[in-house]
Amino acid sequence: MNKEIQFSMIVARGVNGEIGQDGDLPWHVEGVRLKEDLKRFKAITMGKTLVMGRKTFESIPNGLPGRNVIVLTREPYDKADITERGDGTFVAWGNSCHLFEVAEHLGVTEIIVAGGAEIYNLHKDVITKVFETKVLRAYPAADTHVDVFWESPGYDTEGRQWRVTSRGHIIENGSFTIATTYER
Repeated sequence: MNKEIQFSMIVARGVNGEIGQDGDLPWHVEGVRLKEDLKRFKAITMGKTLVMGRKTFESIPNGLPGRNVIVLTREPYDKADITERGDGTFVAWGNSCHLFEVAEHLGVTEIIVAGGAEIYNLHKDVITKVFETKVLRAYPAADTHVDVFWESPGYDTEGRQWRVTSRGHIIENGSFTIATTYER
């Protein structure tokens, strides 16, 4: 992967790595909206370039205005399909081999990986910062989970270890969440 681009990750999950249920967030399925987490997501991602899978992109009702979005799919693309949205941002569809082509086209130096599970896993070796919201409860009906690699003890292949750089607690709609930033 290209060393000139910094990869961060943003994720909201349950205590067991639950990130999805029936195409939505597990707590949304239960009717719980975490407005403070959505505000945090917006503050971190506004004006940035995000990469996500097709299912994740399609689950977002308004398409994330104010952010460039690179949508990775398994569909065969000869080249990335880049479309301007009219607000100065772009949506690009392609497969993983087009990621750097699109990043170069957009002139970005940071990409925030925003899901789903396969996209997180595909980029876990190059991610150097994780913005995590952990909802402190289990969601046994969840059908999509993330590998919580940033909580694993030990070092990566370059001798770096994950460390907590910020942490805050939020109680909202009967849900207790911890917002943590990890870096390596």
